[in-house]
Amino acid sequence: MSEPPRIDKEYLRFQWSHRHPLHLKLVRIFNALMAAVPFRIKYGIGLRFRRSKPPYSLLRSDSVVVQVGAPRDTLRAGRSRAMYFALLVQPHGRLVVVEADPESARSFEEAAAARGLKGVTVCTKAAWSERAELNLHFKNSHPAAGFVEDCADYTEDEARQFAVASIPADSLDNILASLTPDSEQVRLLSVTTNGAEEKALEGARGQLAKGVAYISLARTGPKLDELMRSLGYQHFAHDDRGFTFCRTNAPAAASENSGP
Repeated sequence: MSEPPRIDKEYLRFQWSHRHPLHLKLVRIFNALMAAVPFRIKYGIGLRFRRSKPPYSLLRSDSVVVQVGAPRDTLRAGRSRAMYFALLVQPHGRLVVVEADPESARSFEEAAAARGLKGVTVCTKAAWSERAELNLHFKNSHPAAGFVEDCADYTEDEARQFAVASIPADSLDNILASLTPDSEQVRLLSVTTNGAEEKALEGARGQLAKGVAYISLARTGPKLDELMRSLGYQHFAHDDRGFTFCRTNAPAAASENSGP
């Protein structure tokens, strides 16, 4: 099985500001409408569009995947990257979800259990460079917009629109050491945390040294290429959240998986 071609097409959704009030309002309306659509329909259609595109196309039905960030509004709207990963690694793979917001973590765990998805583990912590207590800024009306203090460049007026809660944080190395066997090899690490991607990667150096093949990061900073080169990764593709990077001589991509 040969390595898939690199994909350089940029998604249209990144051509405008995702913080513009109009964009945020439209997202909330869309999420509310899609929440009423049955799970099998919205995730079945979504999977058809995603399965041939990175990072989803890089998975096998026995892959081990780590997803950092799984907000409940995207889950209910049929846009949860974590849920698509859970569907794609059935029945023999593993998905570890690291989600800082307790309600979002609980929602994902319940959704996965209700559909009998195997190999799903949810950790209610923030992925960070070390063990710590952090301030999470969040909106119940739009959980996907949440961010850890000092990791997003909101103005003071914008920041006042968020509530604040103290949350536990730890490194991915520590989190995964307690949740996954040493023999398991993470194929894909996806971090979508509104600005905390670099901190999460700092805390995952042990995992990266074991040979994580692919890393997907949200589009939150201008120096991601430079950071990833320093870690031994290169740009592989634009994706629906930002960028996917591959390790040199990364394993070949998977063939199609079965749907939900």
